[in-house]
Amino acid sequence: KQDAFVKALADKLFSDIPLIAAEGYRPDRPSKPDPAMAYAIMEIASEKLGETLTPDQCVYIGDSDTDIPCMKLVNSNGGHSIGVYNSETKDKSKVHKMLRDRRIKYFVPADYREGGELDLLLKAIIENTVTRDVLENKAEIDIDDAE
Repeated sequence: KQDAFVKALADKLFSDIPLIAAEGYRPDRPSKPDPAMAYAIMEIASEKLGETLTPDQCVYIGDSDTDIPCMKLVNSNGGHSIGVYNSETKDKSKVHKMLRDRRIKYFVPADYREGGELDLLLKAIIENTVTRDVLENKAEIDIDDAE
């Protein structure tokens, strides 16, 4: 999707969550299916954060075969890839194949409304990621303290 659309959608859906980056297609950077696109987005987010963002801290949402390389990159490195399917036709054949091929971890209807399955799933992933990061930071502090 175009960058402006993705940013507007993310702002609408996640006004209560401080997202670091929501990026769509822009002609000045790699585009799908090139997985370099995912790395370019992680670089943008890393600059905003002032620290390195890794694939395990990312969520990639896709609806087509051109998303598969980026989904696989994020998914195979501990991140979260979500396949979305047409909520009107309810055709899940693509997302079922992506799940069987381990390209995605989850699938939901392409319903971008607040309170929808995608919204709730994304919020759960974000909460889980924050909790995991807090626990990992605590473990690192304890290890440092014990040395």
